[in-house]
Amino acid sequence: MQNLSDVQLLQIEMDLLWSTQDGPELVVACARQGLRPRVGNALPEQLARSLVAEIERTPPNEDLRVPPARLQQWRILLEDALGAAVLLSPASGPSYFIHEDVSFPASAPLVRSDYDDLADLRAANPGNWGADEWQDLLEGRLGPWAMARHEQRVISICHTPKANARAAEAGTWTHPDFRGQGHAASTTAEWAALMRASDRLLFYSTSLTNISSQRVARRLGLRQIGSLWQLRRRPSDSGSADPRVRAGPDKSLVRSEAVDAR
Repeated sequence: MQNLSDVQLLQIEMDLLWSTQDGPELVVACARQGLRPRVGNALPEQLARSLVAEIERTPPNEDLRVPPARLQQWRILLEDALGAAVLLSPASGPSYFIHEDVSFPASAPLVRSDYDDLADLRAANPGNWGADEWQDLLEGRLGPWAMARHEQRVISICHTPKANARAAEAGTWTHPDFRGQGHAASTTAEWAALMRASDRLLFYSTSLTNISSQRVARRLGLRQIGSLWQLRRRPSDSGSADPRVRAGPDKSLVRSEAVDAR
């Protein structure tokens, strides 16, 4: 990990999640060591520079679960500059670093993307992936993954919604009938073991209101490195989406994060 601080890790995660032009108008990464901004390309250059300077000299909150005190003022500045409604995204919340020796006992058989024979999974789409997307996942075009199975069903998945040469993000899901049994934790730990050979920094993040997902992080003993507060245009004003969210088979948005409840 090269002795990276929490705020440096958050900067790496922001670069991972929003490496393209699409993304929030402003993301404020808050760690105990300080704040770091990511400013969207739509902002006027002068405003972007002043926001970066102000955010970087703003002291962090003692409680990282609370947005910075000036976030509301920054939101209003964005609205005035863009002439559009800007909201605090419900995807905002804690980020965790997945340590190298993370593990969790599996209570269901696990299968990984590096296994030789995956033919019996082709008809095991749990229903929240499009048909073509499921085949792309199984054939490795969407990155490494780990799944838990119950008989012939896939009941939990940890996959790779975002990755670059330096880092990767965990995206996990568990079928409602099997939540609260540790499957999200075991698939996430297995995904991390699969990714370990790549020497990437591994991240797990969720929303502030998703208590179930935060329980998964606690099961795994993950270290919270801070929080990512996202200011976005109202959805009708912008087509950008959180990279941890993907379209389901009915084109509705499906969170790519753990929802494993106790």
